[in-house]
Amino acid sequence: MAALFPLLTNATERVDLNGELALRTDPKSEGGKQGWNKSVPDGTEMVRVPHTWNIGKYDDYEGVAWYFRTFDAPALRSARHLELHFGATFTNRASG
Repeated sequence: MAALFPLLTNATERVDLNGELALRTDPKSEGGKQGWNKSVPDGTEMVRVPHTWNIGKYDDYEGVAWYFRTFDAPALRSARHLELHFGATFTNRASG
């Protein structure tokens, strides 16, 4: 039996992504097919992260939701890595 654990290393750079992000629910799970990973779709709204999208306005919504934000990534030399930090979001890593 194998277990998956995150790689524990020290980041060369750390970027804090808390603050304003755009949010868009995706009730038909079609955002990946429509290219939402490349451009922000119409109908997004601004929220502040840390954030839980399924409390409040969307408390009865069950499905996929997307967060969007652009930022400038620092230049890294080879063999270095970047950690992105943000609070109170959930993830579903799907190819798209």
